[in-house]
Amino acid sequence: MDQVFASLSEKLQPRVDEISIRLAPLEEALAKGGMLGEYRDHLRADLLSVMNLLGHTWSRVPERELSALAIVEWTLTRNLSLASKLKTLALRGDWVAEQFLSEELDKLRLLLRDASNGKHLRLPGFFEGIEGDPRLSQWAGELAKGLYAIFTWIVRLDGTIHPDEAAGFKTFWDQVRPLQERAGIPLTAGPKEPLVLPHPPVSHPLNKPYPKFVPQAWGMDASDALGAISAGPAPSQVSVPTAASVPPAVHSQAPPEVDLSEALAELEDLTGLAAVKAEMKSLANLLRIQALRKSRGLAAVPVALHTVFTGNAGTGKTSVARIYARILRGLGLLTKGHLVETDRSGLVAGYMGQTAEKVDAVVSSALDGVLFIDEAYALAGEDSADYGHEAISTLLSRIENFRDRLVVVVAGYGEEMDVFLDANPGLRSRFPRKWHFPDYSAIEMTEIFQRLCAKNGLTLELGVTDVVTELAEEALAKHDHLLGNARFVRNLFESSIARQADRLAQLDSPTDQELQMIRSSDLSKG
Repeated sequence: MDQVFASLSEKLQPRVDEISIRLAPLEEALAKGGMLGEYRDHLRADLLSVMNLLGHTWSRVPERELSALAIVEWTLTRNLSLASKLKTLALRGDWVAEQFLSEELDKLRLLLRDASNGKHLRLPGFFEGIEGDPRLSQWAGELAKGLYAIFTWIVRLDGTIHPDEAAGFKTFWDQVRPLQERAGIPLTAGPKEPLVLPHPPVSHPLNKPYPKFVPQAWGMDASDALGAISAGPAPSQVSVPTAASVPPAVHSQAPPEVDLSEALAELEDLTGLAAVKAEMKSLANLLRIQALRKSRGLAAVPVALHTVFTGNAGTGKTSVARIYARILRGLGLLTKGHLVETDRSGLVAGYMGQTAEKVDAVVSSALDGVLFIDEAYALAGEDSADYGHEAISTLLSRIENFRDRLVVVVAGYGEEMDVFLDANPGLRSRFPRKWHFPDYSAIEMTEIFQRLCAKNGLTLELGVTDVVTELAEEALAKHDHLLGNARFVRNLFESSIARQADRLAQLDSPTDQELQMIRSSDLSKG
């Protein structure tokens, strides 16, 4: 496991676990009311938005702060420990855990890019609209206190509080503080031990970042402050700025036209998928022209955006769906352009009446973006009493209700998706657009393998690509729809890394070149 992450997790995870335990009664009450999924979606969105508010945008966030956010997000929105997950993966090899962590942080950066600027957080409005258990106000106060502690820690991770962090924190706390005040929960009980940083803080001039915790700058008394993270000795004289003197946080979210250009370039860079690329570019051109007609006061033809993706596993459907969301944002049709992935398990409940609530929670999290339902055919059970049919009916209703704020992509095997589209009379009319994702050819699989190696700093011995192509051709000849395509290539890549490690372990002192070289023998079928 990455040493910086391991050190940070060792100190931070127990603190976040403590907050999670205090929030357990809140989650239990919301689960009984069928609102737990919606709450967690709002919490995840607000965690991301506050990071943007603090100036830690996707292009600027330091890895330590991003790692802290990952620890918090996994614990509070999934009830899982990222550190425990990494330890389990490390049993297969440290590189497996490190690659998983890298991918998780990359996903978090993408979510940060698509998150709001934090000036209008969701959770305060969510709790205002709930009636029921009178203890809810108390639990909401615990949540506010926990968020206060979390972002106090995050802004202190580098040992200083910068002006944009101070301004962002004040904006965050102005929105969340009423939850704490209504509950009457003081902000004096915080972590008992300081969170010692893995590295000493960098020294800065006093007229730039604030070298110690300054609650007065956020409209609080010093006695209100939670135990701050230890950042070394502070100067005896510190000028405390007022809120008015703090400059606003700077955000660097790309404008839509830039995001559109980048999304189209990313689409073009994908391996294979020539027909899908042509379909998407044609749709983008159609949408551009319709927008131009509308801007000039001419009649615009409505364009259906809900789409069916057909094809075997590992053919790039999820990657294209993510790019599709960004293209629609770039064209101004979606304000956020994020992607929410789900499947039958995320939409169907086990009891009467709960399925609609699960669908509503997922739809709510996907509003202003794209909802991607993988293996959607699993919703169309043969039994008419199956709750999957209830999920389909509810989804169709929500598609109609949020026609300007939601795009749905359903995906699965070709024949099974035809069965799905026949499961409800309203499906085919809502999903007139169908894009097929063919299996990759052996040459395309070889290209994917080469990209994986290049991404991980590995070089290939002469002849390795021929072996990869041969193995891919043998796999394709079996005509197995469970082949996995790109997943087959990733499995081949991972097995070659393992064989390379076994080979190099026999050497006393392998050179850097040997550590980076994949040989044909590492891909042997034996």
